[in-house]
Amino acid sequence: MSIGLYSVFLGIQTMRHRDYFVSPETADPTEAHGGEIHSARYHGLLLLAYILPIVFLAKQIASPIDYGISVLGAPASLGVCWWRS
Repeated sequence: MSIGLYSVFLGIQTMRHRDYFVSPETADPTEAHGGEIHSARYHGLLLLAYILPIVFLAKQIASPIDYGISVLGAPASLGVCWWRS
C-alpha cells in the first residue's frame, strides 16, 4: 500500500503539478520569495508555540490509552510513556 501511495504521489508531483517543483528559468533575483524573512529567534519561538500544545495533548491522551490497554489485556509495553518512567 505504501509503495502504491508513493507511486501516486510521484506521478502527481512529476506530471500534473510539475510547475510547483521546478524553479523558473527567468527568475528575477530582486523579486522576493513571497513573504517576509524572519529571524531564527522568531522561528524558534514559533516552534515552541507549536510543540507545547502537542506535548500537553499527548500527556492528556496517555491516560485513556493506558486504560484501554489494561481493559483489552494488551501488552503493557504498548503504552509505556517516557515521562512516567
